[in-house]
Amino acid sequence: MPTPSDELEIRRFAALVGQLRQELAAVGAVHCDLAELTVEVEHWRRAARRAARYLGRPVRTGAAASGAWAALTDWPATETERARHREQLRRAVQAAAQLHFDDQS
Repeated sequence: MPTPSDELEIRRFAALVGQLRQELAAVGAVHCDLAELTVEVEHWRRAARRAARYLGRPVRTGAAASGAWAALTDWPATETERARHREQLRRAVQAAAQLHFDDQS
């Protein structure tokens, strides 16, 4: 029989999987600064892989000095995702252009 601490850990893991699942579904990738992690890096990566399995999507995970990351390897796979991706790229280019313009002023 699971102990109360085991049950709490299971609920926390499920909540992390749910959060990562939403983020992966929304933008195809997620990054978390190491300082912001509330669990061990390998635990976070395991949750990200579980989240991708629930989505039925292939994923790569990793960790570096900057933090842990997960990315769906087939992103963008649908027209909705492609449109979302184009919009994200447009915003990034717009922000970079604004930074460049601000530096020139």
